Parts: sequence; structure tokens; C-alpha cells
Amino acid sequence: MSTTPAPEDRTSALPEIPTPGFADFVAGGERRKAALAHLRIWLRDRGLHTLFGLLPTAATSWLGGEIGRRIGPRLNPKVEERLRRNLVFIEPRLTPADIDAMMATNREHLGRYFAEFAVAHRFLREGRVTILGAEHLDAAQAQGPVIVVGVHTGNFEVLKAILGRRPGSCGDIYAPPDNPVRHRIAREVRLRLGVDPIAPQPDGAWRAMQRLRAGGTVLIFCDEVAENRVVGPFFGRPPHREGNTSRVVRLARDTGALIVPAQVDRLDGCRFTATFSAPLVLSEGLRGSARLDRDIVILNDVVEAMVRRQLAQWYFLDNRMT
Repeated sequence: MSTTPAPEDRTSALPEIPTPGFADFVAGGERRKAALAHLRIWLRDRGLHTLFGLLPTAATSWLGGEIGRRIGPRLNPKVEERLRRNLVFIEPRLTPADIDAMMATNREHLGRYFAEFAVAHRFLREGRVTILGAEHLDAAQAQGPVIVVGVHTGNFEVLKAILGRRPGSCGDIYAPPDNPVRHRIAREVRLRLGVDPIAPQPDGAWRAMQRLRAGGTVLIFCDEVAENRVVGPFFGRPPHREGNTSRVVRLARDTGALIVPAQVDRLDGCRFTATFSAPLVLSEGLRGSARLDRDIVILNDVVEAMVRRQLAQWYFLDNRMT
């Protein structure tokens, strides 16, 4: 894979992230409280991110896993119970022992992911990623615009590292964290990985459309959460037109883009496999709303299968299903 210079406009279209500052502290009252709260969050989140970034990659991943495994289950018993219920809802055939093991795996995995955020830019350089199915992505990009559909398993930042090193630029549509400190860190990491962060608002859809119409590539994740509720995949719930699954098929129809599913699996410790599949075949012979609804189901089935395959590594496993 060849490395290309980042586009000149990678940061020009990024919106400012408002944060309380010194003027708010001086103003007193509620503004001062907000400034002090922001400072505490900054010291915690930026401090941990910096610390993890100073350690060797394997040590960072191991430490994060230990924190997740030992502390994660104690943080919120209600969330742990919801995690257990979700596993039963998604895979009713699991035994209690299976569920206990998957919960432990999930907490260790999430701890590793959060710590690895500071070192994800090293993964390819250190040979920690095996890429499978690159020929599918090569062929799709050779013909024109591509929407890479990812899911939040393994360390999904690996997809951004891979796409960021390929010829041309890749737009990364992401959901901004509510925490402004984490938002800044997330944007810094994605830029370092080589992708162009595209926030959904205010003009994210337009920017994605323009990139695709110019023959470019956009990365969109179709397993997602809104207001702490899993919007996709459906997991047997009624299909709907909310969220990224609907947006992807609309974008693909409007621009002629090919949809290439992609997934990252965590192997042992801090090593990964990234798999790109053959382009998705959408419905034929239908029009209007019938075609849209059928396309949504086709894409959801692919996304759901990827999530089920690595359910214990799924980032959203503890969010509400209903």
C-alpha cells in the first residue's frame, strides 16, 4: 500500500469544539463551575491518553485490559445486568457460563480499546495487523466511489489506519463524543491515522456526498447507538429507516458507490485481522420505498452477521436494545 500526503483541506472544514476557558473561570458562578469541571475532565482524560501514548504498544494494551477486566464490572451494576440481558436477547442459546465468559471478554476488550486509542497509529508500522480481502477494496476503488461499511468490533480504528494509508483520502463519518476533551482527542487520533473526520452535523451528509461523487471513499459504521439505544443492527426487531444503514443505501444509490463490508477482529492481545469483503449486491427489480426497504434489510443482515461473529468484542453490547 502506498502512502499519500494528506489533503490540504483536512482541518479547514472541521468545526470548532466549544470548551469553557479562563474567562469562564473569572466570571464566577455557574460558568466557573463549568470551567473547573472541564479542567478535571481534561486532567483525567488527556492525562491517561498521554500516559498510554508513552508506553510500548503491548504494555498499553495489556494495562487497558487489566483496568477493564478488574474495574469495568464494578462501575455500574445496572449496566452489567443490561449487558447480561443483551447477550440473552441476541443469542438465547448461550449458557450462563458462556455469558459470564463473554462478559469478561467484553470488559477486557473495551479496556484494551480505550487504552490503544493512544497507540493505534503504530499498529501497521509494528506489523500488528493482517489484512485479508484487500483485492476486494482494490477492485472497488478502481471502478469509482466506495462506501466502506464497518462495525465496532476488534479495534475498529485499524480500518481508519488502513484506509488512511491508501492512495487518495478517505472520509470518516463519526459520532462526536459529548465530552469535548474526548472529542478533541478522537479528532486528533483520526487525523493522525490519515482519514478526514466528518461530523454528521451540520453538513456531514453533503460532504460525504461530494466526496463520493468525486470518486472517493467514505467509511461509515452501520452498527450504532442513539440516546444509549442500539439503532442498528436490528437483531430481530422491526426494520426501520433510522440511522446509518438507511443513509448508506441512499448514498450508494445516489452516487453509484459500491458498498464494501469490513471488520476488524482482535486476535491474541494486541494483534488484529482486518477483513474486506466483496461488494454488497443490492436489490434488483424494485423501485421507490420498496427498493429502499429491501436494501436496508440486505445491508442490515450483513452488518448483523459481522457483529454476531464477534459479539464479545462488540463496543455497543451494554447499550439498551429497546
